[in-house]
Amino acid sequence: LQPRVGRTRMSHPRSLVIWLHGLGDRGDSWRFLQQEVQSQSGGINWLFPTAPVSPVTCNGGMPMTSWMDLPMIPCTPGMQEDKKTLTASLAKIHSMMDTAIVNGTPPERMLVGGFSQGGAMAMLASYTYPKTIGGCIVFSGFVQMKERVRNALQDPGRAQGTPALVVHGTQDEVVLPSCGAEVKETLEAAGVQVTSLQYNMAHEADPRQFKELKRFVEDALKV
Repeated sequence: LQPRVGRTRMSHPRSLVIWLHGLGDRGDSWRFLQQEVQSQSGGINWLFPTAPVSPVTCNGGMPMTSWMDLPMIPCTPGMQEDKKTLTASLAKIHSMMDTAIVNGTPPERMLVGGFSQGGAMAMLASYTYPKTIGGCIVFSGFVQMKERVRNALQDPGRAQGTPALVVHGTQDEVVLPSCGAEVKETLEAAGVQVTSLQYNMAHEADPRQFKELKRFVEDALKV
């Protein structure tokens, strides 16, 4: 699911949500979330970046927007990872976070979330960032660079200070439900406060998720 650093102007950068799309999508296709979730209090800015275009193995090497190379679909726990593309995307996302802080957004008022491989990148970026941020959202995602995440979460302040919302479909045949379970288990084992929800759905976004997302964003950002 795809965006090219789709930018939202941060005129009042009190709080920020960075949302990362899935394979072959664009950031702009998720802009509806801003309307779905926006608090009556306002003051929340959104960024919807688009991943770079690169060949993707699971689609026969076809170039498309992707935060990482994927060897296969369905995604399963422990599947092969492409460290080169993961590391490059991680650096891009961390740079966005750095820029937001320079522009006046405190790290504790920043959330990073995403769908599918965007959810995987959100988890990786949130818990390996040098500063403790306000929260992480993983919709239909999976764990990447697990040992790096585990090592970063040995810092109790980071683990306890960055809650997570993890949502997965029980009928997901693209990113198997066991992947969502691994996200939850990895974070909880490190002491992260995880709100974990499952819905009878496939690899998709469901209006029920948006209500939970709104609640999570408002709680995490205290708006």
